[in-house]
Amino acid sequence: MSETEHFKGKLKPTGKDITTYVRGHKIPEYYEDEKEYFDEHLCNHAVNIDGQVYEIERTEYKDNDGIFESSINKDGSIDFQVKYYNGGCGFSEALGCAIKNKR
Repeated sequence: MSETEHFKGKLKPTGKDITTYVRGHKIPEYYEDEKEYFDEHLCNHAVNIDGQVYEIERTEYKDNDGIFESSINKDGSIDFQVKYYNGGCGFSEALGCAIKNKR
């Protein structure tokens, strides 16, 4: 069932690309490559932005309006807040919109 989702959190840079980030993971052979595994298995824990993996720290909130916001911190981490109807987009897509709306 689809519903509105609202998250606020921070994206912390790892200094790693996808291949380096998943090194040591036992990737099942039904995944075509590391990116497919990353996108499907780790999508709620990390996100790839311009070739760099950021780990996700987030808190979920419940209410009704759409929000897509982000800001870059001095340490390179990215604070974000997204609130969306998950029948219209997914968490990664919402993060992409928030990144485009940097403050």
